[in-house]
Amino acid sequence: MNNEVKQQETVLDKKTRYKVLWRWIFTSSVSSNYEKMQALAYCYAIMPFLKFIHKGDPDGLQTAVKNHLQFFNTNPWIAPYVLGVNIGIEEKEKNNAAEAIASLKTGLMGPLAGLGDSMFVVIPWTIFGAIAANMALQGSAIGIVLWLAVGITLKMLSFPLLKWDISQVQV
Repeated sequence: MNNEVKQQETVLDKKTRYKVLWRWIFTSSVSSNYEKMQALAYCYAIMPFLKFIHKGDPDGLQTAVKNHLQFFNTNPWIAPYVLGVNIGIEEKEKNNAAEAIASLKTGLMGPLAGLGDSMFVVIPWTIFGAIAANMALQGSAIGIVLWLAVGITLKMLSFPLLKWDISQVQV
């Protein structure tokens, strides 16, 4: 008996996937506001996918944009997980998944914020910040390089989060 689960291939091309991710990386923290927090950045990031999936359906695109402009707030480093799951579901269900996507975003943003803040902010920045500060106090410029390398490495962890979730969604 074969228990393998067949993964459905995504129709989203690699270029669009990376465009979504880069948009999120560069706008996740700059477009925050007190009313919708990161919703504008989320909608802006997912827009290339929405245009791709709703080609020739302006009403569907408008509905999807309104859906993605709802309140969203989580840790920016782990949010590509939500983007990836969202893309995977919306790719298969299109307009039929608006309520499911809103519930998904609401249900994941709180727990992932706590997880992301611990894993990507508090622990690494405290440890490597202390090491880098100590090196800088001793006159070594390597502390600055270490600090930057850790930050870039943490941001690059977003890439596998987005890619993995798009391909793993089973609807």
